[in-house]
Amino acid sequence: MANAYHMVHYRRFTPEDATLLNGKTLEVLCREALNTENGTTKLWARPEDRVFDVGDSDGRKIFLNKVADLSSAVFGEMCLAQAKDLQALLKMEASEIELSDLTTATVYDLNESEAPKGSQFIRGLAYWLAIGDHVLFVKTHSMTPDLVSQYLDWLLKTGGAVADPALSFALNAEFDKTMTAGDIGEIR
Repeated sequence: MANAYHMVHYRRFTPEDATLLNGKTLEVLCREALNTENGTTKLWARPEDRVFDVGDSDGRKIFLNKVADLSSAVFGEMCLAQAKDLQALLKMEASEIELSDLTTATVYDLNESEAPKGSQFIRGLAYWLAIGDHVLFVKTHSMTPDLVSQYLDWLLKTGGAVADPALSFALNAEFDKTMTAGDIGEIR
């Protein structure tokens, strides 16, 4: 089996006004948001309510698919999906076609196809882990750190409604130098 290596990104949750959080960490806020009930069921068990509309003209949405409370952290799998999109496909049956007056080539047919009914194409993934006020994540394709931040903002303020809508925060890509013994360098 082949190995795939991905960069692990680090961000520190930094609220603009920490008094709005009453001492709660990002991990605690995520856990509380996912424990929010709609009268009968917690958000953990309602995937249809864990969907954030990115609000762009491409119709992209972020689905929080797998999500788990690990007691010492909260884990999530975000899927960036796009409805009404096409995917290029190679039909693996060779055919001969004339490409120019000088060239006849044997090629595979290239087609575009819509996602099957009830499905959406995944344009990016992120696997994240919130530990205290720290977020570690691995991203693929079109998922960006900004989209991870937007989703967490939506989860805390709207999806789970556990944070004050006035809360503004940043996910900073730097370690608190007072918490480390020095340059941590590259981790392999």
